[in-house]
Amino acid sequence: MVNERFNILRDGVKLALSCLRPTTVAAQSDKNTPTECSESLSVVSETSDNDPEPSPELEAQITYHLGTTLAKTKTLPEVTISAFTETDKNISSIAVLKQRTYTSTKIVICSSSDHIPYHYVVRPISSRSPTDPPLAVADTPCADLGVDGLLKGLNATLGTAYTLDADLSSLLKSFISEGDDFGTAYAHLRRRWYDNWNIRGDLNIHKNKDQEMRQKAVVGNQIVNPQVPPRRVWDLYSNRVVPHWIIPREHWSNIWAISHAWRDEEDRSEIWTPINGGEWPVPIPKDANLDLIRIEMLNLGAEYVWLDVLCLRRRGGLGDDLCEDEWKLDVRTVGNVYETAKRVVCYFSGLGLPFRFSMEDFASTRSWFRRAWLLQQINGSYIIGGDTVGGDQCLAILEEDVRTRFCEQLSALVHLYRSPVFDVLRHMEGRVSTHAVDRVAGLAYLLQSRKIPEYYEAKSPEDAWSMLVDTMDERHRAQLLFLYPEPGEGRKRWGPSWKQVMTENLPSMDGIQLYDKVDRDDKDADVYNGYCIEQGCVEGLHEKDPEGRLRRGKLIVKDLKGNSHTFDITAAHQQPIPEDSYTLIGSDPWSPKSAKSGGETSEQYWVVGKLIESGQKFEKVSVFQITNAGHVMGLLDESGIAQRSRNILI
Repeated sequence: MVNERFNILRDGVKLALSCLRPTTVAAQSDKNTPTECSESLSVVSETSDNDPEPSPELEAQITYHLGTTLAKTKTLPEVTISAFTETDKNISSIAVLKQRTYTSTKIVICSSSDHIPYHYVVRPISSRSPTDPPLAVADTPCADLGVDGLLKGLNATLGTAYTLDADLSSLLKSFISEGDDFGTAYAHLRRRWYDNWNIRGDLNIHKNKDQEMRQKAVVGNQIVNPQVPPRRVWDLYSNRVVPHWIIPREHWSNIWAISHAWRDEEDRSEIWTPINGGEWPVPIPKDANLDLIRIEMLNLGAEYVWLDVLCLRRRGGLGDDLCEDEWKLDVRTVGNVYETAKRVVCYFSGLGLPFRFSMEDFASTRSWFRRAWLLQQINGSYIIGGDTVGGDQCLAILEEDVRTRFCEQLSALVHLYRSPVFDVLRHMEGRVSTHAVDRVAGLAYLLQSRKIPEYYEAKSPEDAWSMLVDTMDERHRAQLLFLYPEPGEGRKRWGPSWKQVMTENLPSMDGIQLYDKVDRDDKDADVYNGYCIEQGCVEGLHEKDPEGRLRRGKLIVKDLKGNSHTFDITAAHQQPIPEDSYTLIGSDPWSPKSAKSGGETSEQYWVVGKLIESGQKFEKVSVFQITNAGHVMGLLDESGIAQRSRNILI
């Protein structure tokens, strides 16, 4: 079979190259090269015993070129699946236009065993002859097809003419013995069907690597690899949920994601579906249908999709004992799915439902704009799902004031990743969740955590927030230190508690240039390495301004010779700073960009505090700014008043 498959691939590539470079390759190709790709796939060239075995490099090139040609040229018959063929619903009754019908030359199979897929001759079952290909739709059990029928179905679907040998027979029997249906077998094989090696062995290698990756991703109670891919995805071509490891690495970047507003429990139903192998009940809106969602996603251009209700294990199935172990990793890495998704399809009115939105929807606790977990479920490449008008005019159905607010809120969320910490926190205010800790957990990816803290539904938000501060990006930690005006009320005094960031006014980040970092040392201490003034008097900021305006004060310091220097300082907050002598730590006034050009930032940020424990640790009191930062810092630096040092923060 090796030479047979090799020659099929070789002939396919000859045609592929002639399609892609007709003026060069076509002229050089053998006169017997088929003129239709579909014909070339059924040709078995004669071979000689002296023909050399193809090298792995040549096999890889053949596989690549054949796959590219099949994808870019119309080599296979058109497939049409519709709301009627998949659900028996009248097409005209489907409000979402892209859920009505899907037509393409891509190798997509039907789901229902009541309908004949595109690549079969449509005729009454009673008139089919024994030589006709089997009705190998996704729901057909492999056991009903048998090995011969399964091979015929795969050949017909994938445009090949393979014959059985011992290896292929063993491979196909494994799907029968596992109790799989045709959709599952097709999902596992379709991306590797043209490869000239043992498919089962290849899949086992990837399965073992995937298991090892997931085991190493969790150390203790922390996720040390936040970029771990999803455990499962929905393969739309086969209409089956499949393990991530069956997808070749070059297709990992083609995974889409679905984000959706959850309907109230009385408006949902739990269904059992072969799409996820019936492993757990799938909660969807009563008016929604997974097969219609599949049609819409195919029309949008997706091949692989991550959908939480299908791909994230839920209770109620035979694998309940696996929930806790899988959730330990999968729930906490949902943010990575959306961060890396090629496109995110957002159903603002509920999963699979027609897009509608009113002013009242903004305030609903079920609103997409109010759920905590959904804050991280969007990226710059989003699509509004459930379009009922077409032509990218779905927003036109909204009333003008609703449309304006909708667009403003959505625009603010699209680029939230890598935004300053207080901008992210401000968006979490007012959001709701089933468990209080979810509001903290939903921030991990937005705040670029190097590690993801442990997640337990009963965990207190304060404890979860403290752990998140330990792992978030060092620049976000510096923003908490230099810009939040009060001492923390939680475990950390240098940064705010969860209660503080959710209930008090947060500093504005407009125009702020802050490039410093608050690190963690090998003893898990919070450390700032930067400018420090061991002693300085702060005056004029001990009272609030009655009208909440910018307050102005003085910083008085002495140089090494005992000479006094006074600098103007400001406070953009109303937290009183008692007139006293303090230790101060300052941000770097020279940003990475401005340092190259000799420039400087307009302001420098200072933290007012006290040294405790024999001067070993720094306790925060408040913050202020100095304008004309580069000039002032130059004087402080040259006079030896401010020196770089290591400060342990409490």
